[in-house]
Amino acid sequence: MSRTFVVLCAVIASAALVACTSSSKPKQTPLGSTSAPSTPTSTPAPSPTTTVPLSPFEDDPAVKALRTWASLAAKAVNAGGRFTDPALRQVMTPAFAKNMQYVLGTDIGLYYPGPVPFLPLSVRAVNSTVHAIQACFVSTGFAQKPATHKAAEPRSVVAVDVRGQLVAGVWKVSQQQATSAFSCKTARVAMPTW
Repeated sequence: MSRTFVVLCAVIASAALVACTSSSKPKQTPLGSTSAPSTPTSTPAPSPTTTVPLSPFEDDPAVKALRTWASLAAKAVNAGGRFTDPALRQVMTPAFAKNMQYVLGTDIGLYYPGPVPFLPLSVRAVNSTVHAIQACFVSTGFAQKPATHKAAEPRSVVAVDVRGQLVAGVWKVSQQQATSAFSCKTARVAMPTW
């Protein structure tokens, strides 16, 4: 008899003993947390797919606004550059909205297979209504030729200084400026698709 088989039998026997003697009272685990009482189960339901956060900063309200902007801006490019879409305008300050033609206008006529890809490297609260985000954006190589769905240009990633601003209770993107203050040379920016 193999050692693995003996250990497996011991584990199964221990589990059976615990199941037979369990009460409805939670038991203390060695770490001090309580475990739920054991109950008979039927076929387990499939658990929902969990996604890994794109960065450790995904819960920051300014990053959430930037993610929403990234999705809506990509849809605006796919719609022929409709940067006046009310939902998109809702996540931008008026001053930033005026610059959308310069931010993504060169990609009009191309296809975005998902939200504008970026990776926040850091977030700093400038004050209670402004957060500074250092992020790496895929600048080229994400937009595709509509006929072939191949990248229109080689991929490049640029460092961008972003500002999120709380305006009338809503976080909005207020600035995106290319910068040399930090590097994105080794950044691995995920490129989620629709």
